[in-house]
Amino acid sequence: MSGSADGRQRCLLCSGVDDGRGAQYEANKARSVYTEVAGLTHPSPAPRFLRTPSAIQHGTRALGADTVSVLKASGIGDGAIQELLANGAAQASDSEE
Repeated sequence: MSGSADGRQRCLLCSGVDDGRGAQYEANKARSVYTEVAGLTHPSPAPRFLRTPSAIQHGTRALGADTVSVLKASGIGDGAIQELLANGAAQASDSEE
């Protein structure tokens, strides 16, 4: 924020770089800020250590890919899970239903 001659405050705005363009900048490429996995660009894991490098273990998962297993692990029974799925309160991918 900066003040004007009459004492009012004004906010200075600048345009940022969205994630879609960030991977294209040479500085980000040189520092390996982004990693491509399964055809999709992801931010690289942080922090980065010299002796113990980190890596992305897998690509993104389908929406609802783990819904049923997470609900079961939370102690919710099969009948209640089916009811949640049937009334749209939960969503599972085709491979999990």
